[in-house]
Amino acid sequence: MCSMFHLTSFKFFVSAQFYRRYITGEHASGLNKERIDALNEIGFIWNPLEEYWMKKYEGLNEYMRKNGDCLVPLNYEPKPDLGFWVNAQRKEYKRYKEGKTSSLTPDRIRALERLGFVWNVFEQIWMENLKSLLSFQKENGHIRVPASRKQLRGWLNRQKVAYAKMKRGVKSPMSPERQKVLDEYLSFHSLFKE
Repeated sequence: MCSMFHLTSFKFFVSAQFYRRYITGEHASGLNKERIDALNEIGFIWNPLEEYWMKKYEGLNEYMRKNGDCLVPLNYEPKPDLGFWVNAQRKEYKRYKEGKTSSLTPDRIRALERLGFVWNVFEQIWMENLKSLLSFQKENGHIRVPASRKQLRGWLNRQKVAYAKMKRGVKSPMSPERQKVLDEYLSFHSLFKE
């Protein structure tokens, strides 16, 4: 007896083989124009990986229209696997940038970026917190965030600790780029006079 997994794997293999031969013009598979047309008429999927990617992309597009961003949580209830797919795209992008084999192509990258895709969620969150702190500073004339603004105050305190570690030469999550931004916009260096 053949399991559903084996049938699915076999269908994928056959489809991939037909697709390769179809694209390269290698018709040793017995495919001719009439057969190809007949398969196209019934919606035969020549490239299942591309079909899968496009379905997930369409799901992301739908999520973005509904939520205003592409930050799909891993446990997104209507489509539980969408968050995992989004996370996989970030990993593939990193591989692509490192020059490693990746399923992301320049066309796919552009398509995701048109949706406002965030490649580095941590950097995005850091920038959002920085904008909140700059807004607070503009309204209040200082960056002494009150305890009532718990999230922003916690973020600011973590930045101060990371900045102080970096200044002492201790391993720190503070990057030189972030240090420069904090110094330029918030005069962080004045908080740590030697």
